[in-house]
Amino acid sequence: MPLTIVIDKKEGVSKPVFICDYCNKEIVDAYDGSCVWNEAEGENRITDLKFLHPACDKKYQAKFGSLLYSMGIHNLMVYLLNNLKLTRERLEDARRNSAELSRL
Repeated sequence: MPLTIVIDKKEGVSKPVFICDYCNKEIVDAYDGSCVWNEAEGENRITDLKFLHPACDKKYQAKFGSLLYSMGIHNLMVYLLNNLKLTRERLEDARRNSAELSRL
């Protein structure tokens, strides 16, 4: 299943979070997690991404096999924002809307 994001609900507020695929704990800092994968052949392929804490990466790969490609979550988010055309202005608008939704 590609790009799994969990919706976590705490204190009545729902928020999307990344969960480490090895320890099952939330990755709370984009600089404290990576996205790892093996590329499928061909174009328009579905690639199964895994999210891991740095301390869990080698343990995961020892248990489940090696993953050849890796990118920090902080870099992944920049690619996603760019690919989805979320400019600084549109991102600020989305932040305001999210803040309003949090209060509902």
